[in-house]
Amino acid sequence: MEFLALPQTPGPACLVLDVSLPDINGLELISFIRKSELHKKTPVLIISTQSSERDRARGLSLGANGYLRKPFTPEVLQGEVWRVLASEVAEAKPHG
Repeated sequence: MEFLALPQTPGPACLVLDVSLPDINGLELISFIRKSELHKKTPVLIISTQSSERDRARGLSLGANGYLRKPFTPEVLQGEVWRVLASEVAEAKPHG
């Protein structure tokens, strides 16, 4: 819930959210993030022990940019964060 209480200033380059957060479900938090004018374009990577394709599809449909199933190595997490950031950069480039 701390993220929701942050001042309306530019945020992080990427958020990594666990679906099982102590105070709020990570999927619910994505909805709040996507409604925020300042943070709605912040890339979000979900991490979760929930590994069904249905869970993954739900997270992506809510606006997550990636979904990583636990367990994973630090290298896999780093690679997925870089992938999400690279895709955001590619989308932001003018086409032409």
